[in-house]
Amino acid sequence: MYGDENEKIEFDSLISDILDGKKQVPADMRNDLMFTMTARLYREQRKINDRIKRVEDHSILLLMIGHPWMTLVISLLCMSMLVIWSTPELREPFSIAFGISKDVIP
Repeated sequence: MYGDENEKIEFDSLISDILDGKKQVPADMRNDLMFTMTARLYREQRKINDRIKRVEDHSILLLMIGHPWMTLVISLLCMSMLVIWSTPELREPFSIAFGISKDVIP
């Protein structure tokens, strides 16, 4: 019914006129407008939900919150790689933060 851009602009101005009290419309047309408005809001809400879902799918923070065990395993793997392939100077801040003695770390 309100498909192209010009009709959407006319639809928006008609709704604004009705809400401002500038225009009176018959009950049938008012029901049609209410149905169209509700359908349009529903369609836009679905688009927003799809966008939010795409952001959630790519969010590392939400992945960490949703899968704490996987986050722990990945963190431990990263830290073990750091310990294995790094220099003692690079490891020192981590050993101090964890309270590990320098004698224990190679």
